[in-house]
Amino acid sequence: MNSFNKNFFLEAGVNHFGKISYANKIINFFLKSNFQNLTFMIHLEKFYKKFEKKGINFKLSNKFYSHIINYCKKKKRNLVFRFVT
Repeated sequence: MNSFNKNFFLEAGVNHFGKISYANKIINFFLKSNFQNLTFMIHLEKFYKKFEKKGINFKLSNKFYSHIINYCKKKKRNLVFRFVT
């Protein structure tokens, strides 16, 4: 593995659009890459509610987050959550 990639983080924001299939593509891309670290951003509830009023649901379930935590741990990859205010 390239040591260069160990020092950098891939970052996922709301580019999954609240769809588990898109979020899984991000996770799978990360796990197939040479990167060791992924930051997954989670917004405050007021962010999600603002967009829900417009008919957009960016929120992923706690079950999804629990699954990716365990899956990344199993694959010996670092998954970090950043809470965005």
